[in-house]
Amino acid sequence: ILFTLCLRIEFYIDSMPLRSKKKAAKAKAAAAAEAKKKANEKEIKTKNKSEQETLQEKLESRPTAKHLESKGIAKASETSGKVSSNLVPVQKKLEKKLSADHIDRKIRERPEAEELTKQGILPTIDVAASLQQTAQTLERNIKKDAVKAGIENRPDEKELTSKGIQHASVAKVAPALQSVAKTLQHELNKNQVSHLLEGRPEKSQLQNQGVLQNDKIAEKLQGTAKTLEMKMKKDQVGHLLENRPKVEQLEKANIHPGFTVSPNLQGRRKSLERALNQDAVKKGLDHRPPVAELKKSGIMKSNQAVAPSLQAKSIELENRIKRNNLQRKLSARSDPAELLAQGIIKPVGRGENDEDEDEEEMVAPSTSRRSRFAVALKGAAQLEALGWISAEAKGKLKDLILMEDKRVMAAVEVFELDHEVEELLDTFSRIVT
Repeated sequence: ILFTLCLRIEFYIDSMPLRSKKKAAKAKAAAAAEAKKKANEKEIKTKNKSEQETLQEKLESRPTAKHLESKGIAKASETSGKVSSNLVPVQKKLEKKLSADHIDRKIRERPEAEELTKQGILPTIDVAASLQQTAQTLERNIKKDAVKAGIENRPDEKELTSKGIQHASVAKVAPALQSVAKTLQHELNKNQVSHLLEGRPEKSQLQNQGVLQNDKIAEKLQGTAKTLEMKMKKDQVGHLLENRPKVEQLEKANIHPGFTVSPNLQGRRKSLERALNQDAVKKGLDHRPPVAELKKSGIMKSNQAVAPSLQAKSIELENRIKRNNLQRKLSARSDPAELLAQGIIKPVGRGENDEDEDEEEMVAPSTSRRSRFAVALKGAAQLEALGWISAEAKGKLKDLILMEDKRVMAAVEVFELDHEVEELLDTFSRIVT
């Protein structure tokens, strides 16, 4: 036992350096692993810190909600700030459902394929599927030929400049000033457009004229109303086409040029006719009478105290003053009964033995009465033709004429004295309105 104990003690003493070496190696490896771990943690922290800094910079530099709403990127919610954060998903779902319902309603109200084909939106090619491409190429070639023919017959640059379609002011400017001239022209156009927008009609007026649709119709019936209106217009156009005059009548009235010239020469013919008309107008202007002669003959009225730009308004005011004076005198004149009582007008008597004289006395008033009726009815028709009154106003004026209204008959009597057509028409329009 003592011997074995001595051997074990000797073995333990011999193995002590190896154990210390192993412990030192393990401690060194643990220290290296710890240092590597700390380095990795430090690197991860720096990386996270840089990512956080970049994210913070991006968040600070992002546009605001108002900026996105002004550009149309984000939709402005009517209940923004009024809904709690818990109800935001529910609000989004409701908005999606509303948009889906709106799209479904629009899809139900969209026109059918036949209607789109009639309107020219969808192609009307009744060809087999294998020949669709060939038909489209043929149609494209036909359009190309039509465009080519239109380009060949297009007017010259001088003609466009004379009509005011092409501006010659920019072409006469030096190349260095072309951009400045264009910008100035653009600004002038802007000012003109803004002036026109200020004077444009209101929405109610456009609805009365039929330009805009009436808001009183429900959205579901808008499509049906459009189709009905389109059908009515088609029927009206078809009726007008059936009753339109023939080409021979239009040629006699100088409305249609006729088919005596080929289509390729129509543009040249129009330019020649325009040149002839310009020469005729120039000759007429050269041989027109002077202003002094027109003033002597009473055709032109001149007022030296008024500027030339205000002559038309001055004449219009004078005519209005005359009409007002005449209206005042007519309204203030005495009745026939008062004139008979004062002895100014004598009553027409009837004799027992002078039947011929009585017949002559009855014929004259009836003839003058018919002529006055004719004058009044012609005046009503002329007012409607000139666009001064509507058809409804014309009907009212006819009723007044047939009822022998005092104002209408007085205006006709004044016309028989002075033969002023404008004053008669103006009086009629005032009576109706």
